[in-house]
Amino acid sequence: MGKSSNLLVTGAYGFLGSNTISILLKKGYKVLGVDLKYNEKGEKLLRSLGIKDFKIFFLNLKKLDSLDYIFNTIRPEAIFHLAGASIRKDNEKSFKLNFESNVLPIFRLIEVISKSSLNYKPIIFYPGSQMEYGLAKAPWKETYYCKPLNSYGLSKLICTELLSWARRKGIANTYVIRFPLIFGPGQKPEMFVPELIISILKNNNFQMTKGEQKRSFIYVKDACKILLNIYEKAKECNKIPMILNSPSYNPISIREVALNICQILEAKSKLNIGALSYRKDEKMNAWPDSFLAESLGFKINSNFYSKLKETVSWYKKNKWFFLNEKKRI
Repeated sequence: MGKSSNLLVTGAYGFLGSNTISILLKKGYKVLGVDLKYNEKGEKLLRSLGIKDFKIFFLNLKKLDSLDYIFNTIRPEAIFHLAGASIRKDNEKSFKLNFESNVLPIFRLIEVISKSSLNYKPIIFYPGSQMEYGLAKAPWKETYYCKPLNSYGLSKLICTELLSWARRKGIANTYVIRFPLIFGPGQKPEMFVPELIISILKNNNFQMTKGEQKRSFIYVKDACKILLNIYEKAKECNKIPMILNSPSYNPISIREVALNICQILEAKSKLNIGALSYRKDEKMNAWPDSFLAESLGFKINSNFYSKLKETVSWYKKNKWFFLNEKKRI
């Protein structure tokens, strides 16, 4: 199978899904998308990224008949499974949503592939998370014992274990790429970077901690290119480890990130540093060790500040994305 083979991206209307579709199409791949239902805002997001007349199948990945359709009709060579929930709060509703949206589709996916009569072994790419490591001492290596702190990290770790089991059993060729904090166009204000940008564009003051904690980041299109590069190398040889920490920019303090964004937006007066206390379980230094991925040739070459500027520019041009947005749990 080559570039004429189907590549399937789930979560097509989402932040990572839409940007991955953009990268794959620009590279000349035949790409199809999956999402739960038609979404005008999702279509507008795709158009803002230069994607037009794109084929999306509206399927519920928790249901076996939807997954049967994928493998009996679409028959993708590879699946970039980018759908799911990313709710960091720890309440009963968040716990339920994270498991129903993250774990159940992976379980069903493996179940359907194991029972199918496919004459090829599908490749599955899954975005893991640095939150799988949790309480483990940073910088985190792929071999570290994971100690997730919340239901989101736990749900992602369970998905990693399920995909690892599927690989050991020969059901599918699976790869988990654990990303640091991703930012870029089309990200909802559930994470620090878009939350701050949107707050300033709405002319609101922004309260934060002292921001001494250091984190590593990656621009969304660089993350998508990492996924693509791993796919291309995995096709050439079967020596790519199943779990890889993605490369990232050098660790940077949250305070410095905030000051950079305010400099770009010329809005330093909107920032109230030190107004909030740190969380009880706040880790001051938390980022993955990406030595293994970099030793295999997976690297990013962009500049953090320039990609922050590109991100800010996108939100300024696409205020429809966040105006009147309903706040999630």
